[in-house]
Amino acid sequence: MLAVGLIVHAAISIFWGVVYNIGLGWRLGMNATWQALAGMGFGLAIWLVDFYILAPLFWPWFKDANPIAQFIIHVFFYGLPLGLALAAFWVRQPVACRRAVAA
Repeated sequence: MLAVGLIVHAAISIFWGVVYNIGLGWRLGMNATWQALAGMGFGLAIWLVDFYILAPLFWPWFKDANPIAQFIIHVFFYGLPLGLALAAFWVRQPVACRRAVAA
């Protein structure tokens, strides 16, 4: 059961990471400050939607979770690393191009 939970959480995290990158991450590029702030805001939004809109409808046992701990986890342990990882991902290095030389 634990393995299923980990796989489901990983899949959901990957999904939301792709949504963030498509929706906002590519616009901010390699600016680590803005990526970090946007990632934290995204983590906050996920926490709010998941725990205060979706959970009461589909997973009533979520009301037993500590909301402060869940806030910290979503904002600082998901959103912040997501933003910083994408800032590092978007760092562009000049690529040397070889040109064909006519003989």
